[in-house]
Amino acid sequence: MKTGISIYLSSPLQDIERTIERGAAAGARYAFTSLHIPEDGGAAYADKVRHVLSLLSARGIALIADVGPRTCDLLGLERIEDLRDLGLEYLRLDYGFSAQRVAELSGVFRIVVNASTVSSDEIASWREAGADVTRFAACHNFYPKPYTGLALEDIARVNLRLAALGFEIMAFVPVFEGLPTVEAERRRASKVALNMLELAHGADCDIVLVGDPDLSDAGWAQFAQVSAGYVDPQCELELSY
Repeated sequence: MKTGISIYLSSPLQDIERTIERGAAAGARYAFTSLHIPEDGGAAYADKVRHVLSLLSARGIALIADVGPRTCDLLGLERIEDLRDLGLEYLRLDYGFSAQRVAELSGVFRIVVNASTVSSDEIASWREAGADVTRFAACHNFYPKPYTGLALEDIARVNLRLAALGFEIMAFVPVFEGLPTVEAERRRASKVALNMLELAHGADCDIVLVGDPDLSDAGWAQFAQVSAGYVDPQCELELSY
């Protein structure tokens, strides 16, 4: 299974660095972040983003970044394509981009769209504009508030349609703060491996990311096992004599 972490640029840099190091050691090959938070910006923010991108690139972790119309202004860039020179591979687009612009960007990046809201009409418009949707990925949101997450069977149904079109599928599992895609997983946040396997094998997700910015030692151990392709089963034996 392909696994990933989440990093939040509002966090102290040392915390981000620690998460990247632990994630790399545990086999993470992807990281998610946002590059269009309105309150961020300025030279210090731009330098921080560049530093984080260099750390991820050095450790073989591909960044999946939310971007919006203001991302270039926040980072002091002339155009979105300049992010590729910084090492960004995946652009997650939610709004503000025409079909033609999406098609143009798909020649530079792998494009990530909202799995829960993308429509057949949107996909058709990207194709008509010249985009190769087999280079696209679809990422389900995470849901911080209780009772707002999705049902596993609904995710599986959406994923079946998108996979048939050639989309790579991503979703999130929770840890401490509870940032799941699947609502039922919120109540068992400590069972990192179980939740990741459920999304991979119960809903056919290709990439499963942890939504929270850090894990416990036990959580990292489970993450590492899933990344390596195995799970150490835990059981208690009741002995009778």
